[in-house]
Amino acid sequence: MMLARQIGYWALAGGTPEGVPGHPMVPIWLDEDLDDKQNTLANALRRELNGWLPDNEVEASLFDALIGKQRILVILDRLSERSSATQQYISTIHGSLRVGAMMVTTRTQMNFRAETPTVIYPQPLNSSTLLHFMTSRLAQYVEDSEPSQKIPFPSIQDQLRLGERLATLITVRTREANEEVPILPLVVKLFVEQSIELVRKGRPLVELPRSLPDTYFRYLDGLNPKAATSDNAMSDEDMLRAAKLLGRLALENDFIPKEFPKESARGRLIAAGWANPERLDPIQRPLDNGLIIEKTVVAVRVLRFVLDPIAEFLAAASWSEECGNDPTRWDDLESKCQAASGFQLALRLVKQEYSSQLGWNKV
Repeated sequence: MMLARQIGYWALAGGTPEGVPGHPMVPIWLDEDLDDKQNTLANALRRELNGWLPDNEVEASLFDALIGKQRILVILDRLSERSSATQQYISTIHGSLRVGAMMVTTRTQMNFRAETPTVIYPQPLNSSTLLHFMTSRLAQYVEDSEPSQKIPFPSIQDQLRLGERLATLITVRTREANEEVPILPLVVKLFVEQSIELVRKGRPLVELPRSLPDTYFRYLDGLNPKAATSDNAMSDEDMLRAAKLLGRLALENDFIPKEFPKESARGRLIAAGWANPERLDPIQRPLDNGLIIEKTVVAVRVLRFVLDPIAEFLAAASWSEECGNDPTRWDDLESKCQAASGFQLALRLVKQEYSSQLGWNKV
């Protein structure tokens, strides 16, 4: 999703050094089921355009020109998680609608009955690329900062020390040896931001996260307001407890992040012992924190996590706490999630973290 959003920004800035070549395009983001009858792609796009211009409905001829001449970039998010009917409809869309520029995000390979699509695979980071990405994030921070602000990690020695700490986060201990695991750019971005915040406060780097799960959970703590007067104010512990339950619900059945009904989430929280959700709403707090978003799909209120890796790590923490130090439960869980690589990695890292913290035997 983050990559697709960035491409949308580049398209909007088209024709400039910051954008894609050629002319600007208006990105329109769609995250819903479509069909060839009522909610067609054309109808969904017109609805978005008319929502921006409520007093000036876009005429059919102008709409066709905008779509066909690549003045609109259609972004279809999470197509692999939509219904099979939606996937079939989009795969043949070029036979009924002349779409000049369209991008889809999907976890599985899709076949389109048009020209061969350009496929972009996000590349995970490892020890050969980690330091370069980290230093580029530091450079971006310096570029965006006021001239009077102190530059963090100004020397190569400082950056190498920070890189060494970051390198420890991508190591998983096994019975045979330490194994390096690939990580997504998101967690490096969070780690660098947390490092810069420590420097600004004059705190030592020893306080940096010691693991990837710790990096994510500190990020969630940072989203949570600390003022008791905030609406639906809750402690970091309660916020994390609610978030783990929501993450578990988002990944159930196939261990892949997806939308889930709001009422199911409320029922799950109550069943887990949330005493009075009307007085202190454990769903509204994550919504206000920007951790999840809410929308209506066919008259049903649904929720989804803004960032899939966050959902995967939260769900992994929830399942890890349930499995505890029971090898049979772990074996059963690990055998069920073979097809979900993102959750598998999160589970390995969370399992290592909990084993270290709670003194579990190697399971």
